[in-house]
Amino acid sequence: MSKKDQWMPLYVAEYLADTGHLTTTQHGAYLLLIMHYWRKRELPDDDKQLAAIAKLPLRIWLDCKETLQAFFYDGWRHHRIEQELSNDLKTGGDCLNSVESSEQNEVRSRRFQDRF
Repeated sequence: MSKKDQWMPLYVAEYLADTGHLTTTQHGAYLLLIMHYWRKRELPDDDKQLAAIAKLPLRIWLDCKETLQAFFYDGWRHHRIEQELSNDLKTGGDCLNSVESSEQNEVRSRRFQDRF
């Protein structure tokens, strides 16, 4: 797993506003789908594979599919993730650089605190 795959932006207020109607099962499935999408840059167009990614039995996946697919377009493309990936490419990976800098600052802070 690359450093880039270890971090994904999640806008909590927007997520909660958009997903308030989801069941707990649907929340879990949706989060797993978008995490897979972030890492692989795509989702398969196959119910068995999508059910496996969402960690759901096929029968439950089929019950949830229509609700979850409403968050995607052109099959299983995700607008927000596409936008974030595009922005990261345009900025030369500033998101990743910011994460790395934050991690380095945290390590320095722990080292400083450990001295006392």
